[in-house]
Amino acid sequence: MTNSQWQEWLGVEVWQSSSFRGKVLLFIGCAAGFALAWCAAAAAGFPPGRDGWISRVADACLLHQGPPWPGLVMAVILIPVLVAAGGAIAGSVRHDAGLFVAGFSLCALSQRGGTMRIALIDGSGRSVLLLLGLEVAILYGVIMASRLIVAPMQRLGLVVDDAVRDETIKGENSAVQKIMALTTSVLAMIVVQSIFVTNDAKHQALAGVLIAAGAASFVARAMYPVDDSLWYFLAPAVVALIGYLAGFASPSGLVIGQLDGLLSPLARALPVDYAGAGLCGSILGYWIARRWQRPMEEDGEDDGDK
Repeated sequence: MTNSQWQEWLGVEVWQSSSFRGKVLLFIGCAAGFALAWCAAAAAGFPPGRDGWISRVADACLLHQGPPWPGLVMAVILIPVLVAAGGAIAGSVRHDAGLFVAGFSLCALSQRGGTMRIALIDGSGRSVLLLLGLEVAILYGVIMASRLIVAPMQRLGLVVDDAVRDETIKGENSAVQKIMALTTSVLAMIVVQSIFVTNDAKHQALAGVLIAAGAASFVARAMYPVDDSLWYFLAPAVVALIGYLAGFASPSGLVIGQLDGLLSPLARALPVDYAGAGLCGSILGYWIARRWQRPMEEDGEDDGDK
C-alpha cells in the first residue's frame, strides 16, 4: 500500500468505520467530560478538604457538605452540561452517548473523595443511609431530566436514533415488557454486585458497580429487548435504594462504617458511584446487547426468506 493509499484508507475507511469512529468520539467526550467534572469539583471545594484538592479521607457524600450544599449544586448544574456536550461530540454514534459521557465523568467526583466507610462514620446514626438514598434519588432525577435535552438535539441532527444507527425497526414495547426489563436488571445487578463488591475500597466499588450494571443491562436486554435504555439504566438507582434501605433496617456494623448482612454489598458504593459507574455500565451493556442481537435478527430474516 502506497503512502497516498494509506492516508486515504486511514482518513476514509477507518474513520467511517462505526466501531473505530465511535470509540474515538466517545474517548474524546469522556476525557473532556472527566476533566470538566474534576475541575468543577475542585472549584466547588468537593469534597471538603485542603484548598478543595483531592482528599482520600474526605467524605464524598454530596449532602454531607451542608447548606448551601455546593457539591450538590455543582452536580445538578454539571450533569445536563455533560449530557449536552457528550451528545454534541458523540451523538452521531449512539443515542445515549451524552448520558454515557455524563456517567463516566461523574466518576471523577467519586475519585476525589473517600469510601463509603467515611460517609457512614461521618453521618449521624443510621439516618445517614436515608440521606444517601435521597442523594441517589436527586442525582437520578437530574439525569432523567437531562435526558430531555437529547430529543431536540436529535431533531437538529446532532444525535442519531439507535434504530437508525443499527438499521433495525424500532419495536413497540408493552408496559409489562418494560417492567420486566427493569426488574430483571435489578435482580441481575444485585447478584453480580454481591459477588464483586466484597468491600468498600474505592476502585472495587466503582469497578463492581460498573461490571454489575453492565452485565445486568446486557442480560435484561437479551431477555426483554425494550428499545429504550431508560428501563435498564434505572436499575442502579433501584439497587442503591434497596441497599441503603436494607442497611437502615439492619444497621449492624454501622458504628465502624462496615455494614453486615446479606445486602450489605449494595450499600458499599456511594451515590456518585451509582450515578457514575452505574449509569455508564448500564448504557454500555445496553449497547452491547443491541449489537449482539442485530446479527441474530438478520439471521432470522434470512431463514424466513428461505
